[in-house]
Amino acid sequence: MFLLGCIKVPSDPQSARTRFTSNVHNSSSLAINSATPIAYNLYYNGDQGVEYTINLSYSDPLGRSPGGCLISDLNNITVVRNCLCTGSGCLVAITTDNDFVGEASFSYELLSASTGAVYSNKATVTIVVAEVDDTPTADGTVIPVGMLEDVATEIILSYRDQNGDKAVGCKAYYSEELREIKGCSCSSSTGLCSVTMINSTPNYNGLAALTYQVRTNTLIAAPTGVITIYITPVDDPPMAFTYATPSALIESETPVAIVLLSADVDSSPVPVCTVTEIVGATPSSDCYCTPTDGNSSCKMNFSLAEASSNLSYLYRLVDTTPSTPNFSHYQAISIPITNTLDLWAKIVPTPDSFKGTPAPRSNLSVACTTNARGEEMLWFYGGDYSGNGGNILANDLWSWSASSKKFALSKGTPNSGTPVVGIASIPGSRSGAAIASVGENFYIYGGYGYDFLGDSMKYLNDLWKYQESSGEWSRVAGELVSGGLAIYDTENSFSSAARPGSRSYASMGSKGDGSGLWLYGGYGYAGTPPAGSASGTLADLWLYRTSDNMWAYVHGSKTINNGGSCIGISAATRGTPSSSIYPGARYNASVAVEPTSNALWMFGGNGYGCSDAGPGRFNDLWRFHPDASSSAAGIWSYESGTPNASDVEGVYGTRSIPSTTNIPAARYGHSMWGAIDAVSGDYSLYVFGGYGSAGGVSGYLNDLWRYNTRTREWTWLAGSSSVDSAESSTGSGIFSSSNTPRGKAFGGFCSGSSKGKFWIFGGSGVGGIGTNNELWKFD
Repeated sequence: MFLLGCIKVPSDPQSARTRFTSNVHNSSSLAINSATPIAYNLYYNGDQGVEYTINLSYSDPLGRSPGGCLISDLNNITVVRNCLCTGSGCLVAITTDNDFVGEASFSYELLSASTGAVYSNKATVTIVVAEVDDTPTADGTVIPVGMLEDVATEIILSYRDQNGDKAVGCKAYYSEELREIKGCSCSSSTGLCSVTMINSTPNYNGLAALTYQVRTNTLIAAPTGVITIYITPVDDPPMAFTYATPSALIESETPVAIVLLSADVDSSPVPVCTVTEIVGATPSSDCYCTPTDGNSSCKMNFSLAEASSNLSYLYRLVDTTPSTPNFSHYQAISIPITNTLDLWAKIVPTPDSFKGTPAPRSNLSVACTTNARGEEMLWFYGGDYSGNGGNILANDLWSWSASSKKFALSKGTPNSGTPVVGIASIPGSRSGAAIASVGENFYIYGGYGYDFLGDSMKYLNDLWKYQESSGEWSRVAGELVSGGLAIYDTENSFSSAARPGSRSYASMGSKGDGSGLWLYGGYGYAGTPPAGSASGTLADLWLYRTSDNMWAYVHGSKTINNGGSCIGISAATRGTPSSSIYPGARYNASVAVEPTSNALWMFGGNGYGCSDAGPGRFNDLWRFHPDASSSAAGIWSYESGTPNASDVEGVYGTRSIPSTTNIPAARYGHSMWGAIDAVSGDYSLYVFGGYGSAGGVSGYLNDLWRYNTRTREWTWLAGSSSVDSAESSTGSGIFSSSNTPRGKAFGGFCSGSSKGKFWIFGGSGVGGIGTNNELWKFD
């Protein structure tokens, strides 16, 4: 009988854990007959995935050696070499399956050496297979794996296991250029692991690295597998999309950033964008893109046009990353706009840290400037206010920043209650001085107040310039003392001898290019006053040249209290210039200068009209047309209103509806400014408040009007159609259609730009002491 137990020990680093030992050897099989050999059942302990050579055990009563054996009934066993029998016994080489744990088995029968037939019983070899605790190895790769920039790609993770165990899990670690879209996973059927990733850094290309480990059964591999990935850039064109927001609530003429929606398959940045065919807005800047993101990264700053119902434009995007730039299609955009147009807001400024705020006052002068830093500034000078039991004239100069909304005292004596005599560097206290801004500087002319000699309550004709850069006043024209008469010199000729007479409540505006200042009317002295009447209402028009500080007398009467001329005026001749017509003498009228033509517009005021109408309040509108061939010459045209009757009632019509029959009431001490419509290019005039009459009652007005100079139509925009109305405010800085200032006149006002922004400060009016220091903004 042969009982052989040979094994083949695998060459495994963990061979100390590998065993193959016979556990049971029995002879339960019964012999067929006394001459038949007996094959025995065998039992062994072994490991998975290991090759073993087994010595089959049998006995033969006749001492014969079998010629071979028949192997059958394989259970998680693979035969490597078939049965080989010699005089010393029979050997067979098998392996246990890689992933099997438990009892594996096979059967064998002995074959006769002489006949080759089976001549023994069938016996079973059973191997109790144990799990092999070996660590798999992540292979990695030396040759870079290729993938396209920002395109999802599946990467195969290879590994090796000594006994062939299949991975059941894996874990991936990425360099900063990669991000995971789908987690690492392994297939039980193929034994392969994979992970899907995408480029994590937009527009990145080049080398990236992936480190990984795999797990078989309960064992986790060390992170030794590293895959190098080469990312190839993709030069795809960007895509432009329609704007998603259906509407926007945007303040008129305020720069608004609109995001241009875009996308790029590979997230390449879009450094260039083009916007064309813009309707309903004015570009405040060129189209620009943020270079770090190709999605929703481009912007355009717009200023909405007045009364615009929508904003439309075409835009496209350009990816300049490749050598040949990629262009998107042109995308048409249309955005419905709900505008906050033609609205008031009351502003509550922050006081100066030491001097507080300007005292409530009227008949002050206010200028709007834009400094070298691009900051909108308001300047408040002089005026009259209540103090020491009487009316006090001031010479304090305050500034207010539209960005910080904070007051600051710049010059003069604030709120002292005592008038100040003029000196070489600072004008004396006064009220009713005319004012106009040129760039970051502004000029004041005349007024009623104190000269260098301390003479009180006199009309002045000095012209002062304030430079924000230096913070200093300088007297550029006029006399040091009050009461000077006009020197008319040669008409339309600039001269060092020419000068307007001393006056207050005149109207002044600057040319669009800053080269000159228009001065009209007022109350004061003409050239030769008649006997017994030294002062009165004036009707002369002057032009001051800023380059050489010279005046030119341009047009109008050289005497006081003179009526205008209405020869040939009719509805048919409105807007027709004529050398035979001109307005009458006025004070507390208002003017605006059209920036493109430098034409001067004049409305209303107190004084005299045509056909000896007056004295009284008027509502006529006139335009002075400068002669393009001369820096000073020109003629008037009658535009609207009633120039031959005073104290005319207004026709309000329907709010916000323009009409040729609408007309504001006659008034003086009102405010007027001009604005250019960004879409149509029309120049419009706005008139607010003043002292006039409504419903047969005189008082302070708070109605707001707009006049379109092309269509010649007035529109009642806001405010009351009666006098002495109270204010309504929803809060500081909040624009609302329900807001309106109280009825007021003689306030200081200015326009911040040609787009319709307007501020008014102080003034006389209803509610309290008759003067106030409220600041309102219209937009």
